[in-house]
Amino acid sequence: MTHPLSTVAPWDLVTSGYAEEVDLVMVPVARRALTLVDIPRAARVLDVAAGPGTLALEVASRVSEVIAVDFAPKMIATLETNAATRHIGNVVAQVADGQALPFDDASFDAAFSMFGLMFFPDRARGFSELHRVLRPKAPAVVSTWAPLERSSAMRLLFGALAAADPSPPPPPPPRAGGDPFALDSEEKLRRELTDAGFVNVSVHEHEQPIGPLEADELWERLTRGNAMLVSLRARLGEDAWSARAERAKEFLRRALPEAPSLSTTALVGVGFRR
Repeated sequence: MTHPLSTVAPWDLVTSGYAEEVDLVMVPVARRALTLVDIPRAARVLDVAAGPGTLALEVASRVSEVIAVDFAPKMIATLETNAATRHIGNVVAQVADGQALPFDDASFDAAFSMFGLMFFPDRARGFSELHRVLRPKAPAVVSTWAPLERSSAMRLLFGALAAADPSPPPPPPPRAGGDPFALDSEEKLRRELTDAGFVNVSVHEHEQPIGPLEADELWERLTRGNAMLVSLRARLGEDAWSARAERAKEFLRRALPEAPSLSTTALVGVGFRR
């Protein structure tokens, strides 16, 4: 089954908001990922589905060169702007498909895909390509989201979305085992890394606090960088979206005082080429 976020269009559409909101969750997870592996100073590092450069720009000061690829041209343009703004000169950004990487075998000392490979139409091919381009004993690090029931922030967002538009049936409650097509559990992440040929595979949980934020700011921060919701906003038009947003924020104003501390949970898988 093809994921709706496996095409370029929603990512080009969300680029601006995504790049502005990465500090809320994405940067802390990237920093956690970098603590899980030892990368030599002279390393050549690959970042697949690099987005606006969250991981690439974090690791750049620690290594010789970073090659950052993404299939969305606007993400690559934003990454290049971000690198220039921060005077980072050792990041090379290019448009490329993570399922068919344009690199030789065994040409990188480490590879990352932070919340990107999880959306590939052919995840097995994505994992296989990471494995192919790594040198022997080099690590791959892949992150994904844990199931909804392990993210209080995402559960609250789904509640707000249901309040914003109660006409369609609400999404089904989270099920044990999660979505069979999603990369949403330690078991799946470990298995898919192993199936691609990686060894010494481990999976690490990272719970990232969010907030405290007021209802309006929480809504903006959870939706501006969400590719599916930005696509929905474009389809609805601003008037219809604004009406839904007001209902959602009213739900959050009522729910936040009763909500526990908000967080979202990522899973970070690590494996090594034999």
